[in-house]
Amino acid sequence: MKKLKMTVSCILAMVMLAVSSVPAFAVNDDLESKIFELMLYCDKCQNEYGFGETEPGDIYLEYTDTSRNNLINAVENAENLINSYYDGLSITEDDIQSKYLSILNAEDNLCVSKTELVFLVEFCQLENNDNNYYNNLTWNDFTQALNSSISLLDNQNSSDEEIDDQYWSLLYAYNELCVSNQLAGDFDNNGEVNIIDVTKIQLALADFGTINSSQKYVSATEYSLTITIKDATNIQLYLANLKDTINSENLNYLTNNIDNKDWRINQLYCQAMYNRYFLM
Repeated sequence: MKKLKMTVSCILAMVMLAVSSVPAFAVNDDLESKIFELMLYCDKCQNEYGFGETEPGDIYLEYTDTSRNNLINAVENAENLINSYYDGLSITEDDIQSKYLSILNAEDNLCVSKTELVFLVEFCQLENNDNNYYNNLTWNDFTQALNSSISLLDNQNSSDEEIDDQYWSLLYAYNELCVSNQLAGDFDNNGEVNIIDVTKIQLALADFGTINSSQKYVSATEYSLTITIKDATNIQLYLANLKDTINSENLNYLTNNIDNKDWRINQLYCQAMYNRYFLM
C-alpha cells in the first residue's frame, strides 16, 4: 500500500512538472480565443484590402498611401504579437486588445484615393432619367451627390478625408437610386407587373428605349444584371402563372445591405470595376 501511494505521488509530480513546462497559451483558453480573434481580423483585413495573398482577378479599391500603410503596419504589429505568443513569450489580454484596437482605428481611417472618386463620378454620369423613370426627389438626391463630388474634385485643396466621405456618399446615393423601385419585374415603375413591362423590355433591347440602373435591378431575372430577352420571357411565364416568383436576388441583396460601407454590394458597379481593370 505504501508503495502504491509513492507511485501515485510520483505520477502527480510528473503531471505537475509536465504542465509547468507547457507554454502558457496551451492552458489559457480565454487568451487563446482572443489570439484567434485577432488572427481572424488580420486575415480579414489582408483579404479585403488586398495586401495579403491575392488571387488573379481580385479587385480592390485604391486607398491613399498613408492610410493604407497605417493599416498594414497595424496588422503587421498584431502578427508580430501573435508570433511572439506562439514562440512562448508572455503576453496579456491588454496586449491583444491594444493591437486589435490599432487595426480597428487604422481601418476606420482608411481613405479612398481621389482616383476612385474620379472613376465613380464618371460611372454615375452614365446614369440617366431620360424616360422619367425616377421621381424628382430620388433623382435630385442623386444628382446633388454627383454635383458635390464634381465640385470637390475641382477643389485642389480637398483633404483625403473629404474625398473619402464624398466617395461613400455618392456610392450610397447611387445604390439608393438602383433600389428606388422595389417591385421585381416592374420595368415601367407603375406599381404593377404586366405585359406592358414585357413589351417595354423588348423595345429597350431593340434600342427603342433607354434602360437605367433601377430598371436593370427590377427586370434582370438571372444572376447577371445584363437584361436579355430571357428576362422578358421569364416575366411572361410569371404572368401566366408558370413561375411562382420573379428572381429578384440582386435587388433584395442590395436593398438589405444598402447601409453597408462596401462597394461590392452593387453588381452594376462591380461589373464596371471589373471592366476597368481587365477589359480596358
